[in-house]
Amino acid sequence: MIDMRSAPIQPEDATIITKYLGDVLSPTAPPLALPIPINAASNDQLRFLGLLPPEALQKILDARAKGKIKDFATLQAIAGDKSVDKYKGVLSFE
Repeated sequence: MIDMRSAPIQPEDATIITKYLGDVLSPTAPPLALPIPINAASNDQLRFLGLLPPEALQKILDARAKGKIKDFATLQAIAGDKSVDKYKGVLSFE
């Protein structure tokens, strides 16, 4: 990432990032099945996907803690981000 993309990564962060990617993308990591159930997926799974900005994702996690998110219209209202529509094939509300 640093050499190929000139990513602004500090040397001390490279070890942490390498370990994280090794854990998440290793051959022994469980596969991510689609569609992802927005109400049951772990916080780490949702964060790793990078679907939304961190602020919008936190709003979703907070709302999900209070009750199930029922549909994309509700998800969009919670996140305050119209871009959630492009994930209709990736997310489910079961």
